Amino acid sequence: LAAASSASVGSRAFVLVRPPGHHAMPGGIDLAAGGCGFCLLNNAAVAAADALARSPDARVAIVDFDVHYGNGTVTWAFNESSERLLYASTHIREVYENSDLDFFPGGGSAWASTGTPTAELPPGEEPMSKRTRTTICDVPVEPNWVARGARARFVAAVETIAERLATFRPSLLILSAGFDACAGDAGQLNPWTRDDPERPPDVAPFDEVPDGVGLVA
Repeated sequence: LAAASSASVGSRAFVLVRPPGHHAMPGGIDLAAGGCGFCLLNNAAVAAADALARSPDARVAIVDFDVHYGNGTVTWAFNESSERLLYASTHIREVYENSDLDFFPGGGSAWASTGTPTAELPPGEEPMSKRTRTTICDVPVEPNWVARGARARFVAAVETIAERLATFRPSLLILSAGFDACAGDAGQLNPWTRDDPERPPDVAPFDEVPDGVGLVA
């Protein structure tokens, strides 16, 4: 709150808190996700809400970059649905045909941000109103262990968010970096080991990558 309230044009602040709380929901823990990634207080959302309340001219953008989708922050942003607020997220989304498997905590598809008819949406996701679509910018990245080319997809995701920021022109930008993983978490769905004949050549074996991500060898 102190960093956000003291921010001025051109100033910067780094708040050393772990984590920024992007899995903390307005009503507590998201039981459907099966956990909250150590998030008890959504620091990013609280700071954004305070900035919006303090000034009617404030335009606040939250950019959330993490392997996990910020289900708590986006729930708050969805409910807020303010034209003075932008929530943009790039995160891993892992979906297989005819499978319920998805990367924690689930959700965060690009379809949910574009108002696609419900019949074409993944189960459990609903299209957003036109006003809310100005608030939410979800740019999921399919990991390398699903399809090669994750690096290029991530660069494209960053460029998409940068374009939205340039159009939105925020007076306050909050960078929400996850820092909420546990041992082996990011690689829990990477099935390949070095002796697996089906492992793509640019995917590192899960058991040989310190953080378990296994994105590129």
